[in-house]
Amino acid sequence: MERLRKNIIELVLTDYDTERLKKEDHGANELYNVVQQIGFDIDSVRYPKGKTHQEHSDGHEPSVYVVSDLSAASDCYRCVRACDEVQGEMVLTMAGRGFDSHIAKGTNESFKDSDCVSCGACAQACPTSAITDVFKSKETKADEVVRSVCTPAAWAATSK
Repeated sequence: MERLRKNIIELVLTDYDTERLKKEDHGANELYNVVQQIGFDIDSVRYPKGKTHQEHSDGHEPSVYVVSDLSAASDCYRCVRACDEVQGEMVLTMAGRGFDSHIAKGTNESFKDSDCVSCGACAQACPTSAITDVFKSKETKADEVVRSVCTPAAWAATSK
């Protein structure tokens, strides 16, 4: 089972910038944490780098709350599911097939120009911080907990 896990991680890393993975804030990148947990050496990937989705990096303007660098995405589909199934907004989608698959916003536009309501569900779901909020809340340790049933009130509490 352990050998299978290492092989799957190795396949994921053929489509991910391993140099970026070494330099990033490791607390905000679940992929790095998984690599460390299973004891895989990032420099020992046996497979050649494939044609990656990283050319689909978006140079688009961020929205008020959400920022993205989709070249850091692992195409895990978590953000798409959070947007569609949890929030019901359907702003994010997967475009292309195979190695050409990538995350697209609306009709391949920026968060600012899309129907994004800046709820932050995609940012919280993203394991590699390819999509994050402007407050970098996944990287920030809270000094107090504010309970609210209202999403805008929770966002306002984090922005103080």
